[in-house]
Amino acid sequence: MNVSRVLVVRTDRMGDVILSTPVLTALKAMSPPSQTAMLVRPYTREIVDHHPDLDRVMVDDREGRHRGIRGLLTLAREIRCMRFDAALLLHSTFRLALICLAAGIPRRIGTAYRFYSPLFSQRVRIHRRGSERHECDLNLDLAAAAGVPAARAQFRIDIPEPAHCRVRQLLADAGVAAGAPFITLHPGSGGSARDWPAARFAVLGERIATRLKWPVLITGTASEKSFIDGLADLCPSLIRLDGQLSMIELAALLQRTAVLVANSTGPLHLAVALGTEVIGLYPPMSPMWAKRWGPYRRPDSVITPPLKEALRAPETCMDLISLEQVWERLQRVLGRTAYENGKAR
Repeated sequence: MNVSRVLVVRTDRMGDVILSTPVLTALKAMSPPSQTAMLVRPYTREIVDHHPDLDRVMVDDREGRHRGIRGLLTLAREIRCMRFDAALLLHSTFRLALICLAAGIPRRIGTAYRFYSPLFSQRVRIHRRGSERHECDLNLDLAAAAGVPAARAQFRIDIPEPAHCRVRQLLADAGVAAGAPFITLHPGSGGSARDWPAARFAVLGERIATRLKWPVLITGTASEKSFIDGLADLCPSLIRLDGQLSMIELAALLQRTAVLVANSTGPLHLAVALGTEVIGLYPPMSPMWAKRWGPYRRPDSVITPPLKEALRAPETCMDLISLEQVWERLQRVLGRTAYENGKAR
């Protein structure tokens, strides 16, 4: 890509943004490196605000100042002022394609199979829907087709010290000793996937607390409070941090976590990017399957129900993942982690 100023567009959810960040590193590794900006939603900004390979963050406030036709034109003017040579639309919609066109970006790169693809100056023949390629690899594929040298994905997330301080204080307030290992459960998914039953998360938390004698933390958004209230009633030993963490504070917590157990959700991808051990609970069917959305390059970190049985009752397929499966996998992961750290199990 023989350009000097590139806008990377990814205005969907937390996990999508995280799985797009290796493209930023690939752009910065070019010779000469590109000056790179990223367009994201307001709530995901924290994840990329401190990215070492990003020069600027721009925000698409679609529910606020960039709402409607007038807001679209406002955002297009803001982008035009940056004089980008190219836009790489890793997540594209008709609105975003139109904004990049109205912003006067000469090279607009997106996929070829959408009704608005003629708005792109370069249309890449990549099918995302139904793909068995991982989302991270699809992002790198699109970048490579645009001339960014192919590269193995590298995740780089810098966490500022205030976020670490806040997490240390929360853990201390909860009675978790400094440096003590703990497990984190993230039982929600924001509706992006089918979820493992909440009652089983509760029983798993109780088993960890009573058998391993480790603290068990639970995370979630403020909107998931009532759901987590019910879960906490079943497992009073849980340490609740739901609704208390910003996105970058969640990153600081997950960096300290021994293992995260979660459904298919953004915090799982955040944990993987930080090098934390995870157990991901996934349905075996497209479009939510782990082939596309699982923990990147960690197939042994995934538990799915048997496909044949899941297809008979797809709406309740996650019930087919037993507590014993998750418990046994957790013990295996903890044993491997202890071995790698040179500790007795």
